Amino acid sequence: AEAVIEMLDYAGVDLKGKRAVVIGRSLVIGKPVAMMLMKKNATVTVCHTKTVDMPGVCKGAEVLVAAAGVAKMVDKSFVADGAVVIDVGIMKTAICVVMLILKMLQRTLLYVHRFLEE
Repeated sequence: AEAVIEMLDYAGVDLKGKRAVVIGRSLVIGKPVAMMLMKKNATVTVCHTKTVDMPGVCKGAEVLVAAAGVAKMVDKSFVADGAVVIDVGIMKTAICVVMLILKMLQRTLLYVHRFLEE
């Protein structure tokens, strides 16, 4: 979830006052991303499987985060011109394992670097 906010920050997206839609309400991605977007002063709507007219709701978003766990759910009917879209895809393959290992290694190196600076 933090990676979504990091990508938006890196891209220079000012979230203050922006209409953001998060598709998915999981405890792992959906809800944390929604809370982090609100912390950045975005106006957040969370969509889920029971949302009526999800494409219409999403079309009003300036920032759209797809975290539903369903591949190819979001198509062009969901996205407004000029919207920022982040697709939080879940891969249950060896690539996912490699990415997790690299992330852990990065954190370990950061810890070692901080330790050596002291």
